[in-house]
Parts: sequence; structure tokens; C-alpha cells
Amino acid sequence: MGTIRESVEVAVPVRTAYDQWTQFEQFPRFMAGVESVHQLDDTHLHWVAEVGGHRAEWDAEITEQIPDARIAWRSTSGRETNGLVTFDALEPARTLVTVDFEYETEGVTEGLGSVLGIDDRHVKSDLERFRELIETQGEATGAWRGEVHDGEPRTRLADEIPPGPGAEAQTAPAVGSIESGDGIRQTRGGEAAPDPGMAARDPAGGSGTGTDLRTGEAGLGFEQEDAAARERGV
Repeated sequence: MGTIRESVEVAVPVRTAYDQWTQFEQFPRFMAGVESVHQLDDTHLHWVAEVGGHRAEWDAEITEQIPDARIAWRSTSGRETNGLVTFDALEPARTLVTVDFEYETEGVTEGLGSVLGIDDRHVKSDLERFRELIETQGEATGAWRGEVHDGEPRTRLADEIPPGPGAEAQTAPAVGSIESGDGIRQTRGGEAAPDPGMAARDPAGGSGTGTDLRTGEAGLGFEQEDAAARERGV
């Protein structure tokens, strides 16, 4: 097996760097030769790339994923390859991103260039483009905060949402999503969806009180009492 190891320091917090890397479908923005990466589910990807002057497609599986620490994968079709990217916080706003890449060779003298059309300089250039991308943005375009162990996604108890004043406890977000401050869940692919945990205002036709279920403040009911008082001349 052949190996490649390259690193780059990025001037963003470790969470920002990690969250951006979980957006696999955006890899073509900084990986040369990669045409597309399609997210099949939480742990499976389909790649399309220009390899050694030829178009190639293959599938890969995420075997391990720990937020703000590491992502490991392996190919499930095509040439056997394994990879690992790690994230190490050097300072509050500086992170070391390291890529380890292992690949199968068919002959003693076969180099990586003949296997995958890439070499150490290629990987280094990709990492430099990742640095430029995330430092220019200043924040990740999305995030996936679930964990993967032995190829299986798992819910993280640490992601449970504490109940607010006067509110019922909410359950943890589904694996593969995170909560943003406005109640919108961001998925790995960057799609936003309304948070079902956010309570809506009670319609007037319900209990007649118009109580805001999120704050406990009365609405229409008080207005009706005021109107009745005016009719009595109070």
C-alpha cells in the first residue's frame, strides 16, 4: 500500500473547519479534478472525478466520524483506498487539518500518479484551497454533528436541547442535523427545514385565549375581556 500525508493550518476555530469538511457535496470547490460528490445517506458517497485524463466514478463509505476530531472513509468500489482527516485545535482560532491517504498499488514501481492521477503536491494544493475557502468565508456553509462508528451513525446525547422557561423539554435533533439559533435544522447537504420542536401560536379558534405557547403570554383572550368591560361602561 502507498501512503500520502499532508497538513495545513487554517485561521478558524476547529469547529468551523470540521463543520465545513462535513459538507462533502462541496468538495469540488477546493478539490481539483473532482466533478461531483453525491451524498447517498449519512455514511455513503458517490464520487465523479477526472482521473489521469479519464472520467472515473466510485463509491465510498464513512467508517468513523467524531465531531471536531476526525473523519475516516474507505472506497467500496473501484481501486481500494482509505483516508483519514483529523482536526487539531492549535489555538482558539487556529486549526491543523491533516489528511492521511492510503491506496492500493498494482506493482512495485507503480506511483500514485498512475493509480489516481494525484500526488503529494496535488493533495497539498487541495488543502491550500480549503484554507483559502474557509478563511474567506469565515464560517462553515453547513454542518453535520452526528457521530459514526464502524460505519453506523449514532445520536449524540450531548446534542439534546435543554428546555426553556415554561416550555416542554425537546428531544435531541435527529442524527445528521444540527440546530441553529432561529429554530432551523441544517442538514449535511446544507438544506434547511423548519424545526418541529418550535411551537406555533395558538389560533383564535382554539381555546379562545390566543395564548402564545412559546412564551405563555395571553393574546386574544385579554382583548375580548377589554371589549366586554367597555360595553359595561367600566
